[in-house]
Amino acid sequence: MQNSLRFTLTIFLNLCLSSMVIAQSSITNLKVDYQEKPLGIDNAIPQFSWQMVALDNKRGYSQKAYQIIVKDLKNIVVWDSKKINSDISNALPYAGQKLSPTTKYNWQLNVWDNNNKLLSNSSWFETGLMNSDISAWSGADWIGGSDQDLVLYSHYLSVFKFQYDIQLDENSASTKASFLFGGNDSRLQNKDLNILGIANAKDQSYIAFELDISGFSKNEEEAKLNIFRVGYDKSDSKDKPFKVLSIPKSIINQNNQYQKHKIIAECNFGMFEIYIDEVKKENLLLDPNAPKDASPFAARGINLNPIGPGNNYISFPMLADIGFMTQANQIAKFSNLEIKNYRFPSNTLFGENLKETSYNGIFKTDKIVVKNEQYLINQNT
Repeated sequence: MQNSLRFTLTIFLNLCLSSMVIAQSSITNLKVDYQEKPLGIDNAIPQFSWQMVALDNKRGYSQKAYQIIVKDLKNIVVWDSKKINSDISNALPYAGQKLSPTTKYNWQLNVWDNNNKLLSNSSWFETGLMNSDISAWSGADWIGGSDQDLVLYSHYLSVFKFQYDIQLDENSASTKASFLFGGNDSRLQNKDLNILGIANAKDQSYIAFELDISGFSKNEEEAKLNIFRVGYDKSDSKDKPFKVLSIPKSIINQNNQYQKHKIIAECNFGMFEIYIDEVKKENLLLDPNAPKDASPFAARGINLNPIGPGNNYISFPMLADIGFMTQANQIAKFSNLEIKNYRFPSNTLFGENLKETSYNGIFKTDKIVVKNEQYLINQNT
Protein backbone atom coordinates (compact mmCIF):
# COMPACT_ATOMS: atom_id res chain seq x y z
CA MET A 1 0.00 0.00 0.00
CA GLN A 2 2.80 2.43 0.93
CA ASN A 3 4.78 1.59 -2.23
CA SER A 4 1.67 2.16 -4.33
CA LEU A 5 1.09 5.54 -2.64
CA ARG A 6 4.71 6.62 -3.25
CA PHE A 7 4.43 5.62 -6.90
CA THR A 8 1.20 7.60 -7.27
CA LEU A 9 2.74 10.70 -5.63
CA THR A 10 5.82 10.46 -7.85
CA ILE A 11 3.68 10.34 -10.98
CA PHE A 12 1.65 13.33 -9.68
CA LEU A 13 4.78 15.43 -8.95
CA ASN A 14 6.30 14.59 -12.32
CA LEU A 15 3.08 15.59 -14.05
CA CYS A 16 3.00 18.91 -12.12
CA LEU A 17 6.62 19.74 -12.91
CA SER A 18 6.17 18.90 -16.57
CA SER A 19 3.15 21.20 -16.77
CA MET A 20 4.98 24.17 -15.17
CA VAL A 21 6.11 26.95 -17.54
CA ILE A 22 9.51 28.15 -16.35
CA ALA A 23 10.35 31.47 -17.98
CA GLN A 24 13.85 31.64 -19.43
CA SER A 25 13.60 35.36 -20.18
CA SER A 26 12.31 38.45 -18.42
CA ILE A 27 11.10 41.97 -19.12
CA THR A 28 13.20 44.81 -17.70
CA ASN A 29 14.17 48.45 -18.17
CA LEU A 30 10.58 49.70 -18.20
CA LYS A 31 10.55 53.37 -19.21
CA VAL A 32 8.10 56.17 -19.88
CA ASP A 33 9.39 58.88 -22.21
CA TYR A 34 12.78 57.15 -21.97
CA GLN A 35 12.96 57.58 -18.18
CA GLU A 36 12.58 55.05 -15.40
CA LYS A 37 9.73 56.07 -13.08
CA PRO A 38 9.73 59.70 -14.22
CA LEU A 39 8.36 62.51 -12.08
CA GLY A 40 6.52 65.52 -13.48
CA ILE A 41 6.18 64.59 -17.15
CA ASP A 42 4.11 67.08 -19.13
CA ASN A 43 3.63 64.97 -22.25
CA ALA A 44 -0.08 64.29 -22.81
CA ILE A 45 0.82 61.22 -24.91
CA PRO A 46 3.77 59.58 -23.16
CA GLN A 47 5.66 56.74 -24.79
CA PHE A 48 6.36 53.32 -23.27
CA SER A 49 9.47 51.20 -23.78
CA TRP A 50 11.01 48.03 -22.38
CA GLN A 51 13.58 45.34 -23.07
CA MET A 52 13.57 41.54 -23.06
CA VAL A 53 16.51 39.87 -21.34
CA ALA A 54 17.49 36.21 -21.62
CA LEU A 55 18.09 34.52 -18.27
CA ASP A 56 19.86 31.45 -19.60
CA ASN A 57 22.23 33.18 -22.05
CA LYS A 58 20.58 31.43 -24.97
CA ARG A 59 19.74 33.17 -28.22
CA GLY A 60 16.57 33.22 -30.21
CA TYR A 61 14.10 34.74 -27.75
CA SER A 62 11.81 37.36 -29.22
CA GLN A 63 8.62 39.24 -28.44
CA LYS A 64 5.44 37.98 -30.08
CA ALA A 65 2.82 40.22 -28.43
CA TYR A 66 2.37 42.79 -25.68
CA GLN A 67 -0.29 44.37 -23.48
CA ILE A 68 -0.04 47.65 -21.51
CA ILE A 69 -2.48 48.37 -18.68
CA VAL A 70 -2.39 51.81 -16.99
CA LYS A 71 -4.26 52.48 -13.74
CA ASP A 72 -4.63 55.50 -11.50
CA LEU A 73 -4.15 55.35 -7.73
CA LYS A 74 -7.80 54.34 -7.30
CA ASN A 75 -6.98 51.26 -9.35
CA ILE A 76 -9.22 52.45 -12.19
CA VAL A 77 -8.02 51.39 -15.62
CA VAL A 78 -7.41 54.44 -17.82
CA TRP A 79 -5.88 52.45 -20.68
CA ASP A 80 -5.82 48.79 -21.65
CA SER A 81 -4.12 48.23 -24.96
CA LYS A 82 -5.39 44.60 -25.00
CA LYS A 83 -3.14 41.94 -26.45
CA ILE A 84 -1.44 43.26 -29.57
CA ASN A 85 0.54 40.96 -31.83
CA SER A 86 3.71 42.97 -32.39
CA ASP A 87 7.42 42.76 -31.70
CA ILE A 88 7.72 46.55 -31.15
CA SER A 89 8.93 47.47 -27.66
CA ASN A 90 10.09 51.05 -28.06
CA ALA A 91 8.24 54.40 -28.06
CA LEU A 92 4.73 52.95 -27.98
CA PRO A 93 2.33 55.91 -27.53
CA TYR A 94 -0.27 56.14 -24.81
CA ALA A 95 -3.80 55.76 -26.20
CA GLY A 96 -6.09 55.88 -23.19
CA GLN A 97 -8.17 58.42 -21.29
CA LYS A 98 -6.79 61.95 -20.85
CA LEU A 99 -4.14 61.96 -18.15
CA SER A 100 -4.71 64.19 -15.15
CA PRO A 101 -2.05 66.65 -13.98
CA THR A 102 0.10 65.95 -10.91
CA THR A 103 -1.10 62.36 -10.76
CA LYS A 104 0.74 59.08 -10.23
CA TYR A 105 -0.11 56.17 -12.54
CA ASN A 106 0.88 52.52 -12.27
CA TRP A 107 1.35 50.48 -15.40
CA GLN A 108 1.41 46.74 -15.94
CA LEU A 109 3.25 45.23 -18.88
CA ASN A 110 2.50 41.75 -20.24
CA VAL A 111 4.67 40.29 -22.99
CA TRP A 112 4.34 36.96 -24.83
CA ASP A 113 7.56 35.55 -26.24
CA ASN A 114 8.01 33.34 -29.30
CA ASN A 115 7.46 30.27 -27.09
CA ASN A 116 4.10 31.77 -26.06
CA LYS A 117 5.33 32.23 -22.49
CA LEU A 118 3.85 35.15 -20.58
CA LEU A 119 6.29 37.61 -19.02
CA SER A 120 5.10 40.44 -16.74
CA ASN A 121 6.51 43.46 -14.97
CA SER A 122 5.23 46.77 -13.60
CA SER A 123 6.31 50.32 -12.97
CA TRP A 124 4.88 53.83 -12.52
CA PHE A 125 5.11 57.41 -13.71
CA GLU A 126 3.83 60.74 -12.44
CA THR A 127 2.51 63.64 -14.48
CA GLY A 128 3.43 67.30 -14.00
CA LEU A 129 1.17 70.31 -14.40
CA MET A 130 0.40 69.33 -18.02
CA ASN A 131 0.05 73.06 -18.72
CA SER A 132 2.81 75.45 -19.78
CA ASP A 133 0.70 78.54 -19.03
CA ILE A 134 1.50 80.53 -15.87
CA SER A 135 -2.10 80.06 -14.75
CA ALA A 136 -1.24 76.44 -13.95
CA TRP A 137 0.64 77.69 -10.89
CA SER A 138 -2.40 79.48 -9.47
CA GLY A 139 -2.78 78.61 -5.80
CA ALA A 140 0.68 77.03 -5.56
CA ASP A 141 2.62 77.52 -2.33
CA TRP A 142 6.40 77.59 -1.96
CA ILE A 143 7.64 74.70 0.12
CA GLY A 144 11.17 76.07 0.47
CA GLY A 145 13.44 78.94 -0.37
CA SER A 146 13.46 80.83 2.91
CA ASP A 147 16.65 81.70 4.79
CA GLN A 148 16.10 78.60 6.94
CA ASP A 149 16.52 76.42 3.85
CA LEU A 150 19.95 77.81 2.98
CA VAL A 151 22.77 75.54 4.12
CA LEU A 152 26.37 76.74 4.33
CA TYR A 153 29.08 74.20 3.51
CA SER A 154 31.97 76.62 3.75
CA HIS A 155 34.67 74.15 2.71
CA TYR A 156 32.88 73.50 -0.59
CA LEU A 157 31.90 77.10 -1.37
CA SER A 158 33.95 78.52 -4.25
CA VAL A 159 31.61 81.37 -5.28
CA PHE A 160 30.49 83.64 -2.46
CA LYS A 161 30.30 87.16 -1.12
CA PHE A 162 31.21 88.44 2.30
CA GLN A 163 31.10 91.79 4.02
CA TYR A 164 32.01 93.10 7.43
CA ASP A 165 32.53 96.37 9.27
CA ILE A 166 35.93 97.07 10.76
CA GLN A 167 36.92 99.82 13.16
CA LEU A 168 40.48 100.22 14.37
CA ASP A 169 40.88 101.36 17.96
CA GLU A 170 41.97 105.00 18.22
CA ASN A 171 42.83 104.94 21.92
CA SER A 172 45.55 102.38 21.35
CA ALA A 173 46.58 104.00 18.05
CA SER A 174 45.98 100.68 16.30
CA THR A 175 46.77 100.66 12.60
CA LYS A 176 46.20 97.10 11.32
CA ALA A 177 43.65 94.28 11.62
CA SER A 178 42.64 91.39 9.39
CA PHE A 179 39.68 89.27 8.43
CA LEU A 180 40.68 85.69 7.58
CA PHE A 181 39.00 83.13 5.34
CA GLY A 182 40.01 80.15 3.21
CA GLY A 183 41.51 78.54 6.29
CA ASN A 184 42.37 74.88 6.69
CA ASP A 185 41.36 73.70 3.22
CA SER A 186 41.85 69.93 3.52
CA ARG A 187 43.39 69.85 0.04
CA LEU A 188 46.24 71.99 1.36
CA GLN A 189 46.91 69.70 4.30
CA ASN A 190 47.85 66.74 2.12
CA LYS A 191 50.39 67.16 -0.68
CA ASP A 192 48.74 64.35 -2.62
CA LEU A 193 45.49 66.33 -2.86
CA ASN A 194 46.90 69.36 -4.71
CA ILE A 195 49.15 69.73 -7.74
CA LEU A 196 51.38 72.22 -5.92
CA GLY A 197 52.70 69.62 -3.50
CA ILE A 198 51.60 71.64 -0.44
CA ALA A 199 51.12 70.07 3.01
CA ASN A 200 50.19 72.41 5.88
CA ALA A 201 49.51 71.91 9.55
CA LYS A 202 46.27 73.18 11.05
CA ASP A 203 45.83 76.97 10.90
CA GLN A 204 48.78 77.34 8.53
CA SER A 205 46.79 78.08 5.36
CA TYR A 206 44.48 81.08 4.95
CA ILE A 207 43.77 84.32 3.13
CA ALA A 208 43.93 87.57 5.14
CA PHE A 209 42.44 90.93 4.20
CA GLU A 210 44.36 93.43 6.33
CA LEU A 211 43.22 97.04 6.62
CA ASP A 212 46.40 99.08 7.05
CA ILE A 213 46.35 102.79 7.97
CA SER A 214 49.93 102.88 9.27
CA GLY A 215 50.99 104.99 6.32
CA PHE A 216 49.14 108.04 7.61
CA SER A 217 51.62 108.28 10.49
CA LYS A 218 54.40 108.27 7.90
CA ASN A 219 52.82 111.10 5.93
CA GLU A 220 51.68 108.71 3.22
CA GLU A 221 48.50 109.78 1.49
CA GLU A 222 46.65 106.47 1.20
CA ALA A 223 45.51 103.59 3.36
CA LYS A 224 46.12 100.06 2.10
CA LEU A 225 44.34 96.78 1.93
CA ASN A 226 47.06 94.17 2.25
CA ILE A 227 46.14 90.70 0.99
CA PHE A 228 48.11 87.85 2.48
CA ARG A 229 47.93 84.39 0.92
CA VAL A 230 49.46 81.84 3.24
CA GLY A 231 50.01 78.13 2.62
CA TYR A 232 48.51 78.01 -0.88
CA ASP A 233 51.78 78.11 -2.82
CA LYS A 234 55.38 77.45 -1.83
CA SER A 235 56.17 81.12 -2.50
CA ASP A 236 53.45 82.40 -0.13
CA SER A 237 54.50 84.34 2.97
CA LYS A 238 52.69 85.33 6.15
CA ASP A 239 55.03 88.30 6.50
CA LYS A 240 54.94 89.73 2.97
CA PRO A 241 51.62 90.68 1.33
CA PHE A 242 50.65 88.80 -1.80
CA LYS A 243 48.85 91.94 -3.04
CA VAL A 244 48.82 95.54 -1.82
CA LEU A 245 45.80 97.57 -2.90
CA SER A 246 45.65 101.30 -2.42
CA ILE A 247 42.50 102.79 -0.93
CA PRO A 248 41.71 106.22 -2.39
CA LYS A 249 41.84 109.01 0.19
CA SER A 250 38.34 109.97 -0.89
CA ILE A 251 37.24 106.77 0.89
CA ILE A 252 39.63 106.43 3.86
CA ASN A 253 41.76 109.35 4.94
CA GLN A 254 43.33 110.85 8.05
CA ASN A 255 40.04 112.37 9.11
CA ASN A 256 37.99 109.15 9.07
CA GLN A 257 40.67 106.49 9.51
CA TYR A 258 39.30 105.48 12.94
CA GLN A 259 35.71 105.43 11.87
CA LYS A 260 33.86 102.25 10.96
CA HIS A 261 34.46 101.08 7.38
CA LYS A 262 32.83 98.26 5.43
CA ILE A 263 34.86 95.73 3.44
CA ILE A 264 32.89 93.98 0.68
CA ALA A 265 34.31 91.11 -1.35
CA GLU A 266 32.84 89.06 -4.17
CA CYS A 267 34.62 85.81 -5.04
CA ASN A 268 34.01 84.02 -8.33
CA PHE A 269 36.21 80.89 -8.42
CA GLY A 270 39.17 82.73 -6.91
CA MET A 271 38.68 86.03 -8.75
CA PHE A 272 37.89 88.80 -6.25
CA GLU A 273 36.27 92.16 -6.61
CA ILE A 274 36.77 94.20 -3.45
CA TYR A 275 34.93 97.36 -2.46
CA ILE A 276 35.28 99.73 0.47
CA ASP A 277 32.10 101.13 2.08
CA GLU A 278 29.89 100.85 -1.03
CA VAL A 279 29.51 98.64 -4.09
CA LYS A 280 30.12 101.18 -6.80
CA LYS A 281 32.79 101.74 -9.43
CA GLU A 282 34.61 104.48 -7.53
CA ASN A 283 34.97 102.24 -4.47
CA LEU A 284 36.35 99.22 -6.32
CA LEU A 285 39.97 98.45 -5.41
CA LEU A 286 42.20 97.83 -8.42
CA ASP A 287 45.22 95.60 -8.85
CA PRO A 288 48.16 97.86 -9.76
CA ASN A 289 49.81 94.97 -11.58
CA ALA A 290 46.80 94.12 -13.75
CA PRO A 291 47.57 94.35 -17.50
CA LYS A 292 46.24 97.56 -18.99
CA ASP A 293 45.31 95.91 -22.30
CA ALA A 294 43.50 92.89 -20.87
CA SER A 295 40.78 91.42 -23.03
CA PRO A 296 37.22 92.38 -22.03
CA PHE A 297 36.54 88.62 -21.96
CA ALA A 298 39.35 87.93 -19.47
CA ALA A 299 38.52 86.76 -15.94
CA ARG A 300 37.46 89.81 -13.93
CA GLY A 301 38.95 90.85 -10.61
CA ILE A 302 42.01 90.09 -8.52
CA ASN A 303 43.17 86.50 -8.79
CA LEU A 304 44.08 84.69 -5.55
CA ASN A 305 44.03 81.20 -7.07
CA PRO A 306 47.59 79.82 -7.36
CA ILE A 307 46.46 77.42 -10.10
CA GLY A 308 45.23 80.09 -12.50
CA PRO A 309 42.66 82.85 -13.05
CA GLY A 310 39.05 82.16 -13.95
CA ASN A 311 36.81 79.11 -13.69
CA ASN A 312 38.85 76.92 -16.03
CA TYR A 313 41.04 75.82 -13.13
CA ILE A 314 40.64 73.91 -9.87
CA SER A 315 39.13 76.51 -7.56
CA PHE A 316 41.07 78.08 -4.69
CA PRO A 317 40.26 79.48 -2.21
CA MET A 318 37.05 78.08 -0.85
CA LEU A 319 35.39 80.11 1.89
CA ALA A 320 36.47 77.39 4.37
CA ASP A 321 37.32 78.50 7.94
CA ILE A 322 36.98 82.19 8.82
CA GLY A 323 38.39 84.32 11.63
CA PHE A 324 40.02 87.58 12.73
CA MET A 325 43.59 88.59 13.49
CA THR A 326 45.47 91.52 15.01
CA GLN A 327 49.11 92.01 15.81
CA ALA A 328 50.52 92.67 19.28
CA ASN A 329 49.23 95.86 20.89
CA GLN A 330 46.60 96.21 18.17
CA ILE A 331 42.87 96.35 18.87
CA ALA A 332 40.00 96.25 16.36
CA LYS A 333 36.25 95.85 16.35
CA PHE A 334 34.42 93.81 13.72
CA SER A 335 30.66 93.80 13.22
CA ASN A 336 27.87 93.04 10.74
CA LEU A 337 29.73 90.04 9.34
CA GLU A 338 27.69 88.34 6.62
CA ILE A 339 28.45 85.52 4.20
CA LYS A 340 26.19 85.69 1.16
CA ASN A 341 25.31 83.72 -1.92
CA TYR A 342 27.21 84.99 -4.93
CA ARG A 343 24.28 84.80 -7.30
CA PHE A 344 21.26 87.09 -7.17
CA PRO A 345 19.47 87.71 -4.85
CA SER A 346 22.56 87.01 -2.72
CA ASN A 347 20.74 85.59 0.30
CA THR A 348 22.63 85.61 3.57
CA LEU A 349 24.17 82.22 4.36
CA PHE A 350 25.80 83.17 7.66
CA GLY A 351 25.54 85.94 10.21
CA GLU A 352 25.54 86.00 14.00
CA ASN A 353 23.20 87.74 16.41
CA LEU A 354 25.49 89.70 18.72
CA LYS A 355 22.66 91.20 20.77
CA GLU A 356 22.57 88.25 23.17
CA THR A 357 23.87 88.82 26.70
CA SER A 358 26.38 85.96 26.33
CA TYR A 359 28.15 84.93 23.14
CA ASN A 360 27.65 81.34 21.99
CA GLY A 361 28.71 81.49 18.34
CA ILE A 362 31.24 79.82 16.08
CA PHE A 363 34.36 81.69 17.22
CA LYS A 364 36.48 80.61 20.17
CA THR A 365 35.51 82.62 23.22
CA ASP A 366 39.05 82.54 24.66
CA LYS A 367 40.22 84.52 21.62
CA ILE A 368 37.30 86.86 21.13
CA VAL A 369 35.08 89.15 23.19
CA VAL A 370 31.64 90.27 22.06
CA LYS A 371 30.76 93.71 23.31
CA ASN A 372 28.28 96.32 22.08
CA GLU A 373 27.24 94.02 19.24
CA GLN A 374 30.83 93.83 17.96
CA TYR A 375 33.63 91.26 17.93
CA LEU A 376 36.44 92.83 19.94
CA ILE A 377 39.82 91.51 18.81
CA ASN A 378 42.71 92.29 21.14
CA GLN A 379 45.95 90.37 20.72
CA ASN A 380 46.90 91.27 24.29
CA THR A 381 43.99 89.33 25.83
